[in-house]
Amino acid sequence: MKNIKFVFIALLVCFFSGKIKAQTDSTKKDTTITTITKEKLRMARLYSSFAIGATVNNYFGSIGGISITYLLSNNWGLKVNMKGYSQVAKDLPADYRNGFNPLGAGKPKDYLMAYSLAIIKEFVTSSSTRLGLEAGFSIIDYKKARFERQSSGGFFSAANYKIEKKSEISIGLHLRAKAELKLGRRTSIELATIANINPFQSYFGGEIALNFGMLRRKTAQ
Repeated sequence: MKNIKFVFIALLVCFFSGKIKAQTDSTKKDTTITTITKEKLRMARLYSSFAIGATVNNYFGSIGGISITYLLSNNWGLKVNMKGYSQVAKDLPADYRNGFNPLGAGKPKDYLMAYSLAIIKEFVTSSSTRLGLEAGFSIIDYKKARFERQSSGGFFSAANYKIEKKSEISIGLHLRAKAELKLGRRTSIELATIANINPFQSYFGGEIALNFGMLRRKTAQ
């Protein structure tokens, strides 16, 4: 009888020891997975950009903008971007005269502002260069020049057309591809192709951008 009790107690000890060990191993495994996940989701880059460029669609135009980029250590991130685009007015009358204008304002223009939120994926090609793709949606604010003929009294008078501009709002598709060269821990330069597809005035072109901010994650000591 004593032998049976001894065997029974020994089996109970082995059972609970194995269960405790399994729980300990499971906890260690979960902790490891959590640590790896946190490492992947760690912020790697946070910087602002200032860009200028030109478009090459049917109506040549100039473009400029500012943006803020947030990138994780797995090279995925988000960008908030504000970009302005201008071109000579599409509906400019052939007989338009600017009149007397000492400030030299030039020809009337159409204006477009694109406020974009984009997803970014970057590809590290070396310690100082990387490529990047981004896509997202834009809120488009378009101001198109509308012309109404008015009397003109000669060279020193006003223009022979009255110009009105009204805002129109819509949604667009923002696309961009870049090549980036790091100049230092906090500065880099980009060359990029850009496009925005929208109902008012889609455009395609290129730009150069200067980046300032946290471009390299500090190495843990």
